[in-house]
Amino acid sequence: MVKKDLSIIFKFEDTGAVVQKLRLEKKKIVLTQGSFDMVHIGHARYCAKAKSYGDVLLVGVDSDEKVRTRKGPDRPIVPQEERLEMLSFLKSVDFVVLKPLDAPKYQLIKHVRPDV
Repeated sequence: MVKKDLSIIFKFEDTGAVVQKLRLEKKKIVLTQGSFDMVHIGHARYCAKAKSYGDVLLVGVDSDEKVRTRKGPDRPIVPQEERLEMLSFLKSVDFVVLKPLDAPKYQLIKHVRPDV
């Protein structure tokens, strides 16, 4: 069952509206990103620590294509929709955003301009 809420951002360009709203609310934004293939306790602890540096944690998740390009044809083990959903269930994670293969390097950082 897919979690139906606004914490999962499937379109990279939709992060702008989310970030703008958070800035208006004077929230301190923390950003991290990665593949998060086979989410495990280390990922949960990492996200909890990251969240401790601000009010809102946004996690960029590499798309299946991006992971395959970087890690080989047998990866990811867990498909992107499941990785996004698993991360969205962590209490420390406020938003997850899918990072497409064609997104330029550092684009999410430039787009979000996180405080941390």
